[in-house]
Amino acid sequence: MRIPNIHHLAWMTLFFTPSLAILVNVTIDDTVPDPLTGNKINYEPSTAWNSGENCQACTAHPDQSMLSSGTWHDSTFNALPGSNNFPNTTLHASAAFNGTAVYVFCALARTTDGPAGNSDMSFFIDGEFVGTFAKPPPANSSGFDYNVLVYSNTSISPRRHQLTIQNGHVNGPKSLIILDSIVYTYDDGQGVSPSPTPARASNNKLSMPAIIGVVVSIIVSGLLSLALLFLLLRRRRKSAKHKITELRPSLDEFLPGSTPLPGVVTSYPMGQSSRSLGQFQPGYTNHRVGYPTSTASDTNTVIAGTCAKEVLVTEVCPPI
Repeated sequence: MRIPNIHHLAWMTLFFTPSLAILVNVTIDDTVPDPLTGNKINYEPSTAWNSGENCQACTAHPDQSMLSSGTWHDSTFNALPGSNNFPNTTLHASAAFNGTAVYVFCALARTTDGPAGNSDMSFFIDGEFVGTFAKPPPANSSGFDYNVLVYSNTSISPRRHQLTIQNGHVNGPKSLIILDSIVYTYDDGQGVSPSPTPARASNNKLSMPAIIGVVVSIIVSGLLSLALLFLLLRRRRKSAKHKITELRPSLDEFLPGSTPLPGVVTSYPMGQSSRSLGQFQPGYTNHRVGYPTSTASDTNTVIAGTCAKEVLVTEVCPPI
């Protein structure tokens, strides 16, 4: 049997093995840098933004345990002076990332005053306007909503991008932003077999010797299966041949003076009008196949058939 080229099999195995790229989510906290690139979120103007957990004069004090890393940055847009030193000036937070999707999470104040919980955000990717989030606070309510997804985009081309979050718009209403984190998704380039629970891929790649080892294992398993099937079929054929041999009478069983095998040869006494299966009866002569003779004037002997070896068969025909 011709063994296929191992290199061809290796490439075929790689081609037909299903694989999935791992998509990894990376969190850029409002304070903690990007763990992959070290990039931080930039706040402009910097003095218009507060590191909330350290701000004693701020009116927004959400539960730290409900926020990523227990930190947040907040700013208030106000067309009128009083909230900060930048009246009627939009405030921005921006971050660079390399991925195919991006998400922005904030905490929202449910109060109308102290702090004013109105939300008025705009979003830009690479300088292009891509969306807004506007929501007034509910009436007669208090507290905060946490882990609120205020923007998501899953159709970004896989390259480096710049996301900018804008708080408020010129001559617009007063608005508050409590930024918790920015999350982006990227393809780490590592192909893996489908798994119910995707995990972060390692940097190790499958080497060519390992690939060849897998292919050789597949070939050996296939050859063993074929050999087992061949032996099984051969055993069945021998068993069937043995059964046929047992049904054939031996030469000695028909030699003169031997004991006939009952029920094997069909004999017809003289004058019987119809044939019937019977026993050997005394007086009948055994004859070798291929050499017919007659030893009685009242008996006509014919050959019943032939076999692969010389067999003695006696068959008496009724008179014609």
